[in-house]
Amino acid sequence: MHKLLAFYINGSLDKAEHQALEQALAQDTTLQAEADFLHALRRGIQARDLATPGDLGLKRLQRDLHRQQRTATGRAWRWATMAAGVLLILQTAMLIDRPTTPDLYAPLSGPQVAGNILQLSFVPAAHVADINAVLASIGARIIAGPGASGLYRIALPRHVDADKMVAKLKTRADIITYVARE
Repeated sequence: MHKLLAFYINGSLDKAEHQALEQALAQDTTLQAEADFLHALRRGIQARDLATPGDLGLKRLQRDLHRQQRTATGRAWRWATMAAGVLLILQTAMLIDRPTTPDLYAPLSGPQVAGNILQLSFVPAAHVADINAVLASIGARIIAGPGASGLYRIALPRHVDADKMVAKLKTRADIITYVARE
């Protein structure tokens, strides 16, 4: 029954255990004295508002944080605002004073070629060596392709007449299936 006394004081026994312990208390004066002592001890502890060490540490931490926030907030925002303003002025000055230089950047698809551009399509069985031989014979170079439709873009030298070259390439039906000026 001594083991159940703490549960009796806290009121956490079920009904049968509670009744059994009350009968034992009525018969045993030593057990009754111990129960009275535990009741008094519980009331004394509950009467005192003791803060646990964890509560004290938390309150001290919250107090210190609040103090730091009050002192640092005003100054930090003032300095941050000034720094942002200076950065904004510097960036604006750099963008306004920046010289424009053309052709610093080229598209990833390759250089943009002006001049005589042709579109060609080769027979499916054409070998790379045959294609290179045809292009070398007219001084042309591949600038793009093959595209989704199988077309290549080739650049002709500037001094070559593109219409004459189209007519010449149409005679090569053994390797070229389509040729047109762009």
